[in-house]
Amino acid sequence: MNAKKTIAALATGLLMAVSGATVSWAQDLPTNPVEQSTPRTAAPITSSPVAQDCGFPPQEKPVIPSGAIANRTQMNAAISGIRTYGTLVNNYLNCMEANREKMFVHMNKEQRDRWIDDFNGVADELEVLQNKINEEIRAFNRSSNNSEGGTIQNN
Repeated sequence: MNAKKTIAALATGLLMAVSGATVSWAQDLPTNPVEQSTPRTAAPITSSPVAQDCGFPPQEKPVIPSGAIANRTQMNAAISGIRTYGTLVNNYLNCMEANREKMFVHMNKEQRDRWIDDFNGVADELEVLQNKINEEIRAFNRSSNNSEGGTIQNN
């Protein structure tokens, strides 16, 4: 089990189902959970911190060229793109994890389960892209396109 899944598994045990532009667990949340769950005569809750808005997970996935036909410049650009995308995804997942407890108190079990599935989906998609770039780097290093010699490494 990877680290991101372990964190999520411990939570109840992101983010998007990656196919849409909405977060599935958020659709059922009240627009103002404090207002809707607190009687009008009760004093507003001010002592509990508010969850930070993490936005949506990064949608612009880098293009990974075929290592068998790409040149060194294209491969280096893809590696750079994956690193940038990975940083954005990790920042997003860290933000979501930091807010998990604040959000979970306003969710039912079904919403929490969807949140965990979405969270894991984002982490899994990043892992798939990272594995894909590594495969293409190996293909490039074996190819005749590597005429400059030396290998590309994804450190």
